[in-house]
Amino acid sequence: MRKTLRITSACATLGLALACGSGGGGSGGSFQDELQGSWKGCVPVNASTSTSVTFVISGTTFTATPTGFGTPDCSGVGLQAPAQSGTLSIGSPVNVQLNGQTVSAYEVDQTITSPPAFAGTTYNLAYVDTTFTPNRLYLGDTSGTNDGHDAAHRPTALATALYFAKQ
Repeated sequence: MRKTLRITSACATLGLALACGSGGGGSGGSFQDELQGSWKGCVPVNASTSTSVTFVISGTTFTATPTGFGTPDCSGVGLQAPAQSGTLSIGSPVNVQLNGQTVSAYEVDQTITSPPAFAGTTYNLAYVDTTFTPNRLYLGDTSGTNDGHDAAHRPTALATALYFAKQ
């Protein structure tokens, strides 16, 4: 089963989005503007391995480059996996909880076009918290039945323990 929107030891697939209008952490800019640029995060895969993901959003396209590590904190020498790329689109804003506060995240649809083995559309949530420097991007919690494999199973909460920092 293809597990998009999760970081695995073999590959990293991120659900991200672009939006028009107000959004994110209240900076007054558009959600699309807040998402543009490079982001990086370290995702624990299990107790002894992790994946560092660097991704770049430009307009409505993205490229995600994962690097696997034999440590739980993305330290040491890593092994870079093939990059993934595709297009992004936005759905409706959704009120969700983040660290005890209600925030307006966005429904996001990600269509991976390359490499072909990961081609398809996945469904997630995204929220940019602009109260931090650098800004933080939070994605939906895909650990339960709402794993994003179709629109009916889009996450309903943010993964609060994991974020990606703006580079």
